[in-house]
Amino acid sequence: MKYNLLHIAAGMALCLGMLSCTSDEENAPSTSIPDGALPSETFVPNRLADEPYAEEAILVKVEDYDAPFYSLELMGDGHYLLSYEREYYSNSRADRGGKLRNTMLHRASDVRIMTRGAEYTESGKLYGNYEVIGEKVYRLDNGLEVDMGPISESGGVIRYRNDNGTWSTVSASAWDTPADEATRSICRGWDVNIFEFWIYFNGYYIAHGKEVIKDQKCERYFKCLGEDLFDITEDDYFDDQSDVAYHVYFSANGTYVCYFLNGTIETRNWKWEDATRGTLRFYDYDASSGIGYGGYDTVRFAGSQMRIYEDFTDYEDGASARCIVVNTFTAS
Repeated sequence: MKYNLLHIAAGMALCLGMLSCTSDEENAPSTSIPDGALPSETFVPNRLADEPYAEEAILVKVEDYDAPFYSLELMGDGHYLLSYEREYYSNSRADRGGKLRNTMLHRASDVRIMTRGAEYTESGKLYGNYEVIGEKVYRLDNGLEVDMGPISESGGVIRYRNDNGTWSTVSASAWDTPADEATRSICRGWDVNIFEFWIYFNGYYIAHGKEVIKDQKCERYFKCLGEDLFDITEDDYFDDQSDVAYHVYFSANGTYVCYFLNGTIETRNWKWEDATRGTLRFYDYDASSGIGYGGYDTVRFAGSQMRIYEDFTDYEDGASARCIVVNTFTAS
C-alpha cells in the first residue's frame, strides 16, 4: 500500500467537518468495520480432497557440494522447484510491516527464462512439471531424472541421471509433507478471486478498494470519501494490473508460488506462526543480517474457499492510518 500519513492529514480535519454536514450516509464519517472484514475468532481446518500428487510431495536437500543442484521440491499438484544455489538472499525489499498485498502478491523485477518447458523464477530457481516414471523415480520437464530411494530427514542418498546417461549418487536429506490438518488445509493451488481493502485515518473510514480477478482478467473499484480534499486516487493503492496474481500455490515445506497476469512466476516463503489459531507469516531474507522480514496474517476456511486477513496500523506525528485487507481464494 502506497499511502502517506502526512499527505492524508493535510485535508483530514476539513474533510470530516464537511462530510459531517451531509445527509448522504455513504459519505458520512464512520468508525464502523464492515461485516466480513475481520476474521472469526475460531480457526477450523477444511476437508478438501488431496491433490493428485500429494503422496509424492517432498523436499530434498543435497549435501554434496559438487552436485548439479542444491534442492528439489516436488509439490502435490505435479510441479517441482529445483534450486541450483545453496542460499538465495534478496536485498531488493524492505520490511513490509505486515502488508500481504506487497509481501505475498506484489511482483518486483522478475525475469523469466524458458528452458525445455521449465521456467526460471526471479530467484533463479527452476520451476516446471514432473512425472512419476517408477517407484520414487521422477522425470522433470528439463530432462533431469531423479531416483529418491530410501531417504529421510536423518539422511540418505539420491541418484540422478547425467547428460551422458550414467547415474551419480549423492548424499541428501528429505522432509515429507507435514500431516497436521492446518497444513493440509492450506497446501495446494488456489485461484485468486478478490483483493479488498478499507483505509481508516485516526479511526475514521476514508477509502475502499477492490479487485476481482476472473478468467485471468482484473476489474477494479475504488472510492475515497472527500477525494477532492485528499488528492488520493486508486493509483496510490493499486499496482499495474500486470502485477496482479491470479493463482498461488502453498507447499507444505514453506514455499509459495505466485502466478501473475503478465506471465511471470515468483516464489517466496511462508510458515505457521500459530497453526492452532490460523496465523501465518510471509517473509524474505536480508543477506547482511540473515533476518527474515515479512508480515503476520490470519487464514480462515469455508468449504473450498480460503480468506487471508491483514489488519495493520502505521503511526506518524500523532496520526494513525489503519489498513484492513482481505484476500479471497478458491481451491483450484
